[in-house]
Amino acid sequence: MELASGYIFTEVECDNRSYATWSEQIQQWWTQAGWQCHFMVSDGAPALIKLALSGLDCVSVADLFHALRALAQPIGSAIGRQVSQFNKKAQTLQKQYTQATNSLKCQELQRALDAVWIQQQTLEEDKNTYHQALQAITLAIHPFNLITLQWQLFDELSTGLSVPLKQLFTLAESYGGDKAIQALDTFQQQLPSMAQGIYAWWRWVNQALSLKTEDLAVQQWVLTVLLPWANLATASGQNSSS
Repeated sequence: MELASGYIFTEVECDNRSYATWSEQIQQWWTQAGWQCHFMVSDGAPALIKLALSGLDCVSVADLFHALRALAQPIGSAIGRQVSQFNKKAQTLQKQYTQATNSLKCQELQRALDAVWIQQQTLEEDKNTYHQALQAITLAIHPFNLITLQWQLFDELSTGLSVPLKQLFTLAESYGGDKAIQALDTFQQQLPSMAQGIYAWWRWVNQALSLKTEDLAVQQWVLTVLLPWANLATASGQNSSS
């Protein structure tokens, strides 16, 4: 599919999703068309990465949806499990407390309840940090810095992601362990590819704009004023909806 227009070049259902299968399918029409692919966006499957690099001889760009899902899942699942465990533990202790008749037993259960409530509070704070870090990441991976409205590529992207990724690495020590750390490492390895995706967007914008007008002043206004404003308005609307 061509991303800018949404035009589907071809769609084939195959059980074997190997590189050989992908290559065979595109060679039936791609080579004959004489087209050139500059960037290929995929979910990061090894066969599709190889298709981009070897089959189409272009840059492989990681799909942000799949990358964020893989990043979030280990920590999010671990937090969810602990929330469920502590809720059940608190309910059990509360029931035992209301049924207890011995004062010493009541004191013991109250101390246990207090300890669980402290753990639940800590867990709630960590869950909020987790959600805030993920939101910061989604807002940072963007053609524009949504605060300064300046263009950004790899260096700016890395700077914008440093704080939320550090927060997630800290959380991974308590939630998700090695699996969460591995997911974070994988995400960081994909950052150059994501920056390539942003660069691909900028390249398409410049090419499309040059076809619309040759007036350099108009092009500059669109790139530095209109597009940043439009993207900020879109992001603000999405945040309000969520």
